[in-house]
Amino acid sequence: NSVTADLTGDVTGTVSSLANFTTDSLAEGGTNLYFTAEREAAILASVQAVRSTSENLEADLSVPQVSTDSVAMGSGAYVLHGAATPGYLNGIDSAGFVLSLSPDVAGGDTVWSTGFAESGSFSADVSGQITDGSPHYFAAIAANDFASSMGDILSFEPFSCGTSTVTYDGHAYSTVEIGSQCWFAENLRTTVYANGDTIPANLSDAQWTSTTSGATTVYGEGSSSCSGDCDEVANLEANGRLYNWYAVDDPSGLCPTGWHVPTDAEWMTLEMELGMSSAEANDTGWRGTDEGKQLKASPQDSPSWNGYDSGDPLNSGFSALPGGLRHYGNGYFYVEGDYGCWWSASPNGPSYAWSRLLYSGSANVNRNGSDLRSGFSVRCLRDE
Repeated sequence: NSVTADLTGDVTGTVSSLANFTTDSLAEGGTNLYFTAEREAAILASVQAVRSTSENLEADLSVPQVSTDSVAMGSGAYVLHGAATPGYLNGIDSAGFVLSLSPDVAGGDTVWSTGFAESGSFSADVSGQITDGSPHYFAAIAANDFASSMGDILSFEPFSCGTSTVTYDGHAYSTVEIGSQCWFAENLRTTVYANGDTIPANLSDAQWTSTTSGATTVYGEGSSSCSGDCDEVANLEANGRLYNWYAVDDPSGLCPTGWHVPTDAEWMTLEMELGMSSAEANDTGWRGTDEGKQLKASPQDSPSWNGYDSGDPLNSGFSALPGGLRHYGNGYFYVEGDYGCWWSASPNGPSYAWSRLLYSGSANVNRNGSDLRSGFSVRCLRDE
């Protein structure tokens, strides 16, 4: 570094180091000039300006670049995601997030990511810092010995079953809490698995009855024989899609992350919560008393069924509808308007899986084994 000062007169000396500079190295070199305090102050100010510029430049080149990416919510867990790259002169010593109930994240908790390797993506589990259902605000941060930086501030609302929705494949699903379980309050309609792979669709009758891979359909689609209301657009909107059990069992996952297709035992938990005895729940065929009616949509709902009235304490909010089925033997669509059919994730022998049926003319719930090729509705249950 060098310093230039306007020293009119015969002054000699050197400045060898900005860090160690003093006026001791300057001396008067002639009788026509005296070294004044004003000149000393001017030289010191020039040196300090250069030193400050140098330090600021070093800090600027050390600032990490950081972005706030997303929050993943599921099963009561909240994981924040971000990414960072180091500045030109220095790496990143630590990365994490500021989490706050304040929109400007003032006074928030700092949660550092573990295992961050100087550059790239990072995350932090903040489940222990979620205090209530209020909006939470967060921003990614990254720091080194010279500088720190913060990404954009994002927000999320903690999941609350019964009021929160779950968006999956472009559709926002209502939820309902029944006992200790949190269910989708409507049938699944996704066209993709949880990993993003497309579920085969638009199968002919012959293809539907012969496939042993996951497949989906909409009641009344294509040229298949159909009974009841065969308007596939209206049926998709009201009843969602139908799936064979191979789609339910596909390792890619049919429900969104943090959710799953309920097992036979989890269906029993629901039924017993509504009043069915354990002995009845473990039986087959039509069981219970009015648990089926408790599960049905009310006459006041749109679309409606013949469950308990809206507002009646016996109305569970499950909102089941008679969406019908696609037959495993011929690929035809049957019983829309009369029956609703739902898969469990539990097999029942090599060719069947446990299922649930509700019927317009019954207040009970049917439990039986159904052919894996059948096209039934699917509900998703939140992971515990």
